[in-house]
Amino acid sequence: MRTRELSQRVFFDFLVSHRSSFTKMTELIYDISVEARSKFGGDLDLMLVMQAILLRELQTHKHSLCPEGEDPYSPHMKIDRVVINASAISRSTRIPRETVRRKLKVLQEMGWIMIDPSGDVTLLVDQEGACPALRELDPLSRWTMHEISTSVARLLGDLAETQRISPPFNPMPQHEPA
Repeated sequence: MRTRELSQRVFFDFLVSHRSSFTKMTELIYDISVEARSKFGGDLDLMLVMQAILLRELQTHKHSLCPEGEDPYSPHMKIDRVVINASAISRSTRIPRETVRRKLKVLQEMGWIMIDPSGDVTLLVDQEGACPALRELDPLSRWTMHEISTSVARLLGDLAETQRISPPFNPMPQHEPA
């Protein structure tokens, strides 16, 4: 059997034996997308622009965002300012720059971000040091994390059960020594 045919067979066998798990994960992604879309009034571009800003924050602060023992998802989490601009958001989301600029204005009107005169965007931090965007998105974030952890636990249980019932397909069977 050629390598390509072997790879296709391995993938097909895996997909067939784990179809229910893939279906569950696809349903989870769908449910999360529907919930997130509703939080942004059905505006997927607005959602993606905000995700790009939040992702930049997380990438910048991945080691220092949350002091030891504090909840990193707390709406009262102190935020150091990280800047990003419309061009960078446009490149990362593949949304036209002018559309990104319009979406940034909406987020600014919502009180979630600040845009300085040079076009740099930062999350808005109130006088108490809290971030209104995180405060408003907190219930969705917590629901999402709960759904992901529950689904992953279920998936791992399904995979363990599948492995117990039928051993995994071995594309390279061991040959007995002559």
